[in-house]
Amino acid sequence: MAQICHYTTVEAFQEMLKNISLKDGEPCLTFWASSIHAMNDPSEFVYGYKLLRDSILPAIEKELRIQSDSLKLSQLWKYRVKTGNSDEWDKQLVDSIYENHNSPFIISFSRKKDFLPMWTTYSNKGRGICLCFDNNKYAIKYGEVELLYGIHTKDASYDEVDKIISNAIKGLYEGEYQRYKHISDKRQREQEMILSLARCAIVAAPYYKHEAYKYENESRWIQFKDDNTEVKYRCSKQGRLIPYIEIPIKLRSLEEVIVGPCADSDSVIRALKYQLRQYGIENIHASTVPYREY
Repeated sequence: MAQICHYTTVEAFQEMLKNISLKDGEPCLTFWASSIHAMNDPSEFVYGYKLLRDSILPAIEKELRIQSDSLKLSQLWKYRVKTGNSDEWDKQLVDSIYENHNSPFIISFSRKKDFLPMWTTYSNKGRGICLCFDNNKYAIKYGEVELLYGIHTKDASYDEVDKIISNAIKGLYEGEYQRYKHISDKRQREQEMILSLARCAIVAAPYYKHEAYKYENESRWIQFKDDNTEVKYRCSKQGRLIPYIEIPIKLRSLEEVIVGPCADSDSVIRALKYQLRQYGIENIHASTVPYREY
């Protein structure tokens, strides 16, 4: 059975346990899905958007046989920016998506279990824990993860175009193109094209990451805010204000808990076994990674 892992601190896991909620009558851990604009990679979303603009959209436009540049979403920035530089346009589009609360919120998992680089980066330098979940099947609909049961994620792409996402964008683009191509008023058509480009970016961009983070082998739970979702804020240790939303994940999908290589494993394991036995979680053990903190 495929597993995905969430590396975190003991303190953060205790907060999850304090805020156990019920969904469909089952106990759930309360995860914090952070805004994509608050990730540790400052190029998040923009990196994916540029890949969309420069590679994915031109390929789709060729397939759809869109001849006129004025009708191509990949070329839209050239009609909106006089300087010939797309950076200003990129920033305006991404800022607009963020300001209109259309940005996705993300919970990050890794396909690497008990992996030293993840321990040192995301789990209090090896003193935290690794939560291992059953990763059931997922379905894609226009690039969004369709949650069926358990926990469902989509793997991040680092150095190539993902075919599933490209096909989702193609279906979305084709519908958008049929809608705006008949608008005769140039200004109105451009406004509709901006909305179409934003919709494509919201679907595709979250799934692409800079190749420098390839070692993470990330699998992402991506959630979009609706009118009933409360956005909360927390302050990071570095003083950054991070928007997040709360996501319940069923405790029965938690199969294993690994205590970090630099933790006081005996005492942490003893306490966690006492805490989690009421939920039937018994597979709690120490990391096998030989690592000593200096």
